[in-house]
Amino acid sequence: MTLLVTELTRLLPDGGVLMAEQEMQPYCVDWRGRFSGRPLCVVRPRSTSQVAETVALCARHGAALHPQGGNTGLCYGAVPGSDRDSVVVSLGRMNAIRSLDKANNSLVCEAGVVLTSIHAAAASVGRQFPLHLGSEGSAQIGGLISTNAGGTSVLRYGPMRDLVYG
Repeated sequence: MTLLVTELTRLLPDGGVLMAEQEMQPYCVDWRGRFSGRPLCVVRPRSTSQVAETVALCARHGAALHPQGGNTGLCYGAVPGSDRDSVVVSLGRMNAIRSLDKANNSLVCEAGVVLTSIHAAAASVGRQFPLHLGSEGSAQIGGLISTNAGGTSVLRYGPMRDLVYG
């Protein structure tokens, strides 16, 4: 185990760091199964501060970071390469909807919230979230924002970034 992995394990206890081949496999292959890589580990933070500390540790050790949402993208950006030491940062455990404000039609959530959870939360207060796509059962909000996902209603409501305040 490298010094970086040891430090990450201290930072992210309780299953926050995956190192076993079988555990890491789903994070190491793209959605279509065409590209794969082998990171040093997969980290699964629960908070923004843990993400920030992970970024700092990886920078200090010169390791590449591969942020990963639902791993549903088709551009190979979330899968590690094999040219240098890398760490996959999976945001799936950051999956809380923090607030839902019907009056101003806004929702605050963490990056790992799955799109269908956003749909359900909006529907619970008589609203809709207009982004729909084939992978909505596994696509996560952080990845959808980072790729500016469009979906089937993009011409009417705009791409993902048009649906985000700030």
